[in-house]
Amino acid sequence: MSVPELAAKVEINGRAGSAALDQSSAERARLKMSTARHKPEGTLSEGKIWLADGVVESLPAADRIRMVRAKIDRHNLADDRYHVITVTSAVPKEGKSVMAANLARAFGADPVNKTLLIDGDLRRPAVHKFFGLRRQNGLGDVLSGRKNINSVIHPVAAGLDVVTAGSPVEDPTRAIENPIFAQSIDELRKTYRYIIIDCPPVFLCPEPITMSSIADGTVVVARAWRTEKRLVQEAVDAVGKSRIIGVVLNDGIDPSRQYDYYGYHSYGTEPTQKLINFGLLLEKTRCYFSRLFSRNASEEDSSPETR
Repeated sequence: MSVPELAAKVEINGRAGSAALDQSSAERARLKMSTARHKPEGTLSEGKIWLADGVVESLPAADRIRMVRAKIDRHNLADDRYHVITVTSAVPKEGKSVMAANLARAFGADPVNKTLLIDGDLRRPAVHKFFGLRRQNGLGDVLSGRKNINSVIHPVAAGLDVVTAGSPVEDPTRAIENPIFAQSIDELRKTYRYIIIDCPPVFLCPEPITMSSIADGTVVVARAWRTEKRLVQEAVDAVGKSRIIGVVLNDGIDPSRQYDYYGYHSYGTEPTQKLINFGLLLEKTRCYFSRLFSRNASEEDSSPETR
């Protein structure tokens, strides 16, 4: 099954803070004229690829992904630094899973670059759907101690293998913090030149921070027309600027269409920020109580009986 191609705006390495989110003066002026009627205040726009040297390339979507891969390869020629790469976003629905899948495909297209794509989003996994795989027998089974990491690898193409999210786990945060995850990544480094990990959004749960600390670098994905620069900057800060490889901006969506946010709906010409914040608050609350109840149950099981 083919993965949807992604158009992206990227800055690779270096100015991963506010500079990575800004365009040249001429480009901003052009965008202001073309998007003034539609662009929500404080959001990011446009879908071209932004390189570290300041050149804006107008390329087909597939070529843009290959450009990201080429930039990472170029950095690796200098210091051989980036091999385990996490892909995340500030909030849901930014296109991070599509970006991770396409980036893995781009790396795997080169026979020299044996590549593994891991679905690390144990809460809302998507990678298995892109490749027509079943979710079961994946990362969750490894972290639960039921499987070995090498037994859950699914070959999907020459040069590209996939590890799905696997069976659901009770507490994804504790599962990722389990030493088995880091040990599995270390084991996989011996086999693969590139390991791409699709992570949950930064502001919903702690897992992406844990996974980024194990990886060599992180790509942050944002959605045009909707993502506030403030949120992207805070996501970059949360991961750690020194770990950021690039900030990728997806092509814009039509703001007049129905806006769907993980089951919460808004209609009109602009996304409703209050609704987005409410959805985020609900998800954070759910994550908090899930961890709290799991911790209390664990403490009760380990404590001696009282008489």
